[in-house]
Amino acid sequence: MNEIHFSMTSADMRLISPLLWIAAAAAAVLIIDLFGAWRKKGISFHVTWVGIVLAFNFNLFLFIKGQDHQTAFGGLLRIDRFSLLFNALIFLAAFLSVFLSRAYMERFGSALSEYYAMILMVVMGMSIIAMSNDLIVLFLGVELLSIPLYVLAAFIRNRRSSVEAGLKYFLLGAFASCFLLYGIALIYGDAGTTLLSKVITHLSGTAPSTLALAGLGLVAIGLCFKVAAVPFHMWAPDVYEGAPTPITAFMATGVKVAGFAAIIRIFAFIDSPANATLAYGAAFLAVVTMLIGNLGALPQTNIKRMLAFSSVAHAGYLLVGISAGLASGSPDAYRAVAYYLAAYVFMNVGAFGMIIVLNRRGQECNRIEDLSGLARKHPGAALPMAIFMFTLAGLPPSAGFFGKFYLFKAAVEAGMVKLAICAVIMAVISLFYYLRVITTMYLRPAQDAPPEAKFCPYLAVVTLVSVLGVLFLGVFPGWGLDLLKTVF
Repeated sequence: MNEIHFSMTSADMRLISPLLWIAAAAAAVLIIDLFGAWRKKGISFHVTWVGIVLAFNFNLFLFIKGQDHQTAFGGLLRIDRFSLLFNALIFLAAFLSVFLSRAYMERFGSALSEYYAMILMVVMGMSIIAMSNDLIVLFLGVELLSIPLYVLAAFIRNRRSSVEAGLKYFLLGAFASCFLLYGIALIYGDAGTTLLSKVITHLSGTAPSTLALAGLGLVAIGLCFKVAAVPFHMWAPDVYEGAPTPITAFMATGVKVAGFAAIIRIFAFIDSPANATLAYGAAFLAVVTMLIGNLGALPQTNIKRMLAFSSVAHAGYLLVGISAGLASGSPDAYRAVAYYLAAYVFMNVGAFGMIIVLNRRGQECNRIEDLSGLARKHPGAALPMAIFMFTLAGLPPSAGFFGKFYLFKAAVEAGMVKLAICAVIMAVISLFYYLRVITTMYLRPAQDAPPEAKFCPYLAVVTLVSVLGVLFLGVFPGWGLDLLKTVF
């Protein structure tokens, strides 16, 4: 049975200080909503991004201080360099998505305080997932992430596609939560505890029982839904297309970061004879995910749907690193996964940000053909979009290239050469739909009503940070890997 002696000390408060800033900002936003004058002045937006920045700074302080293997609240939360790294990526994705939200809501909707409050609650759920050292706490983090996200996906209530996106995400997400919770119950039935450190110890060294394997499989299904891995990806195209674009960007990045943080935390440290089985299972999942994601993106004419299938394919690339890590036990594979996730945050948020920048007749340019002639009329908008497409495609010297290189290299070193070859082939196939966007902007003549590019200060910040992020990680990949060596 669990032996948890719950207590709340000043040390616990210090260790979770980033999370406390997020919670304080969420509470402040809800209070501000009570005052009409403050709500109209957009104070909620400023409180939101300031809270995220403060959380990031406190998280950075703990990381620089070398926080290692500390637990809080009776061992339920684990604060180490691993959780702090993934928290930093989550806060970064949230900050950029909040700035996208400000521009989007000013242009296409109303900036309500509850919108920002729910984003902060989602961030809290993601952070709890990254720090969880207990399966029940992990489940609570997943639910705190999911429930506000269902509402945010359907936030534009007068748009049918947005309401449909929220409903589909809710129904499928509820099923995924049931799988996750049932898997946790089975693991508890075998290990007699839900504390993750004790579960890993119990499963390591000997072959797991059938009950434990079933539990791990169900937990994997619940987490694969969150990262949009095949066959649990069917929600992604419709939800990505229908949800407000800033929320789509947040789902595509922050949720994926939190999901893979949970996958690594649960599966990476189990040292068992069953690791080979888990590795080949992850490899099979990676292959079908890359295949369905890339082939599904090929015929798409809607940019958001194309990026949705692209997100599925990228989940497959990341699963290549997970399978390599399970097969070899080498930390290099997990470093490659973390590096790729960092690059993915910049390139994906940047791509969705450009969709908000570009509009035609007051509507977003969602169709690829809407971008025809963009380079001639708005070269300043076409260039960053091209950079993001090149990075997503994995062309050198972008961050996407080095991310894929490290993932495939880890697979080869783990003896999974066929998996690496398959991943390279899938990356080549992806060139078609990414380069199609670039050729449309630069080679096709402008249509009767060429798209307009409207950069407000918030969109300019997101675009600049995203471009600098992908260029920095691409030009100095060694810096990122050296940093990750202190984590794994």
